Parts: sequence; structure tokens; C-alpha cells
Amino acid sequence: MNTGLNTFSQIEINNPFQKEKIALDYEQLLKAPFARQIRRDETKLLTQLFQENLSKDDIVLEIGAGTGYYSLTIASLVKHLTAIEPAKGMAQQLREKATLHQITNIELHEKYFEQFDSAFSFDHVIAIGVLDYITNPNVFIERCLSLSKKKFIFTAPHRGLWTLFYKMGALFQQTKIYRYSKKDLKQLLPNSMLQIDDVGLKSSLTRGFSLICMASGVLAP
Repeated sequence: MNTGLNTFSQIEINNPFQKEKIALDYEQLLKAPFARQIRRDETKLLTQLFQENLSKDDIVLEIGAGTGYYSLTIASLVKHLTAIEPAKGMAQQLREKATLHQITNIELHEKYFEQFDSAFSFDHVIAIGVLDYITNPNVFIERCLSLSKKKFIFTAPHRGLWTLFYKMGALFQQTKIYRYSKKDLKQLLPNSMLQIDDVGLKSSLTRGFSLICMASGVLAP
């Protein structure tokens, strides 16, 4: 199945990690208490989704693989992982981790998603922490769904107090953050069966920082 690169060439990504210093400092940023707690909560649920839905026969596409935080786990569960990461500093860290852990089933592409032309579809498409930076999410999601035969697993910042701080902090890096409600995501995927959970610093007074989503199948319009 050829998805047609030109059809999706207008995906607009506002990527702060193209700045080398931000890419190299990413791992350190994740060690901050605030970020560490959010990532811990996200990881618990995402790992569960991966274990329940990925299999050793699957061919998977990961968009925005970063430094490989989730890539190594995904690769251990599937037959082959195609990872896309345009930031050179982050891609290099992913390569080093794969080599260190002797993981050989990751194929890394240093390019933006809109530059990735695939002649076939994948069993699953995964995009963690990518929708934060997508200006036109409808085009991005459409392409992800067109490439996925089974599940599309992704995250999005949940519109609320915690992500307001996140959005304001990103402005210092001249980066715009896009936030979503569950209703927003349901409107973006009207014909898919959609599972959505909010996690990360969730309390009786605050929403979770992240929406963890899994889209599967196509519902009748």
C-alpha cells in the first residue's frame, strides 16, 4: 500500500529538538522531579498497552522516537521497528542505546514524518509526545491511520493546569505547544474506536498531564 508522500507533505511540525542543545539535554530534563513523575505514570500505562497489543510477528512504525526511551521496549516485543527521528542528537543517542543493548531489529530514519515515504503499511503506528508540536493534527492523524493496520497508539498533552505550565515554559524556547481535551481527540478520530486515559500528576483537583490514546478499527460513519 503506497500512502502517497505528496498527499501528506503539508504536515506542519514545530520541533524544538532540532536545536542541538535541547536534543542533547533531553535525557537530563527527564530526570527533573516534575518530569520524572509524569514519565513514570505514562510509562506504566504505555508499557501495559504495548504488552497487550504488540506481538512478535508485528512490524511497527514509531514516529518521533527521540532518544529511544520507548523504542527499546517496543523493539523487544515485535519483529521489526521502523523508527523516525529527525533530530540528529537524539537519533545518535538512540543508536548508541540500541548498540549497547544489542538490539538489532530497529531501522532508524533521520527525517521528518512528512518526508517518510512507505510502500506498505504497518501493523501498528506509535507516536509518543509528537502531537504536542503538530500544527495541523487532522493531517497528521489521517496519515498515521492510513499507515496502521491494527492500532494507532499516541499521546497528547491534556488541556488543564499542568499543561498550562508546560505551554508557558515552551514559549521561552520559542515553541508552541498544542493541548487537547478528550472531546477534541474524539472529533479528530470520529470513525475509530478510541480508548483514552489521562495520567501524570492526576488528582481529585487536577486532570492528568497526558492523554494516552489507542485508536483501532473503523466505525461506520
